[in-house]
Amino acid sequence: MGWDWGMGERAAASTCSPKKNKKTLTSPLLTQLQSIDGVTVYGPNPHTTRHRAALASFNVAGLHASDVSALLDAAGVAVRAGHHCAQPLHAALGVAASARASPYIYNTPAEVVEFGKQLREAIQFFRDAGL
Repeated sequence: MGWDWGMGERAAASTCSPKKNKKTLTSPLLTQLQSIDGVTVYGPNPHTTRHRAALASFNVAGLHASDVSALLDAAGVAVRAGHHCAQPLHAALGVAASARASPYIYNTPAEVVEFGKQLREAIQFFRDAGL
């Protein structure tokens, strides 16, 4: 019952197709990330390629992706941290890991804005702690 209700609620909230939702959410997600000092976003430029997945892998200068992920999780924002089955790529980029936000049809534009807000707060928390 919980699964059916949850999916019904999200389907009602998101009336667009996965392909349309990708365009609706990915661009604002990348804009949020690119507007934050110290954040590096990995992957092709979404403005110059059509082949950008509906996700964003990123790092925050001076912070480990797992620490950023843990603080976002505590704020109710789900991201992944690690190699994302791409350890050779991480080695080539010279990073230990990355965080990844992956919006999908059950996410809303408001949640993308909240992600940006919570990421800024997480970074400020670490900066206030001297990291």
